[in-house]
Amino acid sequence: MIKGLDYKSSAVFDEKEHKYYVDGKELISTTQLMRKHNLSPKYDAVDEETLNKSANYGTLIHKELELFIKKDEVSFTQEVENFEMWIKENQLKNNMVASELQVNNDLVAGTIDFIYEDADGLVIADFKTTSQVHKEAVSWQLSIYRELLGMEIKKGVCFHLKGGLFEVLDIPLKQKEEVERLFDAERNGELYKPYDLIPSDSVEALVQFQLQLMAMDEAKKKIETQMEAFKDYCLQEMESRGLMKYEINNNGIKLTITRVLESKSESVDAKQLKADNPELFEKYKKIKTTKSYVKVSCKASE
Repeated sequence: MIKGLDYKSSAVFDEKEHKYYVDGKELISTTQLMRKHNLSPKYDAVDEETLNKSANYGTLIHKELELFIKKDEVSFTQEVENFEMWIKENQLKNNMVASELQVNNDLVAGTIDFIYEDADGLVIADFKTTSQVHKEAVSWQLSIYRELLGMEIKKGVCFHLKGGLFEVLDIPLKQKEEVERLFDAERNGELYKPYDLIPSDSVEALVQFQLQLMAMDEAKKKIETQMEAFKDYCLQEMESRGLMKYEINNNGIKLTITRVLESKSESVDAKQLKADNPELFEKYKKIKTTKSYVKVSCKASE
């Protein structure tokens, strides 16, 4: 059974038309909003019969999940049995907070599949019964629900249930400001455009910088290969002649070649030490903090 959540939707849902209303005004659903602004996957290539079968299958599983969460009813489908087992294994039976929770603001409405609470706080979740999960679309869906709910949500999760398949996928949530930009676009009758991290006039310069660095790296590798071959030659000659150092002046540059004798060094196998004596490893280990940074890569577009 669920704990319950202190939230009450102001919208009325017409199940027959599958539409939401507030004081007679129709709200746009989360699904419609995402489709309108190109944030959901397209199924144009899939025939209508297949889509209908998939929708009916999804409706059945969602209903059984709701009955289990709200009323602890036993299910006869593998999908819900897998979900029940996961809830039991993670000791969340008493931490289920809401199921099929309707949420809305003055513009958008939708229904959250599932909310539960773990050690970090509230988790908002969606159930997917499609053959594959489009994580970016689920991220938008859950992020919109979070804003409509208006509560602090720690993370998003997607339960992928398809026959014997059961996956629990972590879903990164969008920034609040990005969801608000989507709402503003809808209010203003505009098409939402993803925020450009880099101004368009700077992209070409960044690409050129990266291409130059790639060319320099390639040239460096070639020079290093040639240098290693030269050093191998010098080592052989110096060993055969018994020389330890060789110096020569060339156009004001003094070139020194030194032969370094073979030596041994000692080190600690940290992995093995941790396995054999974890307490000793913990006592002497050092933690190094690496500053956050941006990694830029460049390759030809497909």
